[in-house]
Order: sequence, then structure tokens, then C-alpha cells
Amino acid sequence: MKEIVKSIYFGGGSYIIDNNQAQQLSDLVKSIKNLEYYEINIMSHTDPIGGREFNEYLSRMRSQSAIDLLKNFDIPQEKIRFKDFAFDAPSHDNSTWEG
Repeated sequence: MKEIVKSIYFGGGSYIIDNNQAQQLSDLVKSIKNLEYYEINIMSHTDPIGGREFNEYLSRMRSQSAIDLLKNFDIPQEKIRFKDFAFDAPSHDNSTWEG
């Protein structure tokens, strides 16, 4: 199965998907032929600022924001899987501000 990767970048401490990111995701979803044959995996990451409890919450909320946006495309909930990593499995180097 072909894999398509789309990153959504959030502001520090935020789970709001800005209009630019939402439009990019919309364009991507609309461009996929036979979307019903795909499974969507959402992996949510954070930096370590703010402690564990806050980052677990933030990670969950980021996943939920992406799920809510995908619902606009009538994607069935059972096609969407998610994993909230918080800061336990960073997707970028978190040792600098630029990440």
C-alpha cells in the first residue's frame, strides 16, 4: 500500500490548526483518488516544555483537531487511527527552539 505523509505544524503549546495548514490538508485529501481504500494514521508529538501532564493533554488535543478536520470530508471514524506520543517519541530534535 502506498503511504502519503502530511505533517501539520502547530504553534508552541497550541492544538489549533491554522487556516494555511487546514487548506493544505484539504487539498491533499481532495487529491487522493479512492480515498475509501486508505487508512489514516495520526501521530501527535509535542516538545517537552510544560511537563508530562500538559503535553499528554496537548498531544490528545492535536490528534482530536486533526480528526475533527478530517470529519469534514466524510471520512468514517473507523478509517482513522491515532497515537499520541506527547514528548516520548519526538518527530524532530527538541534540543533547540527550532526543533
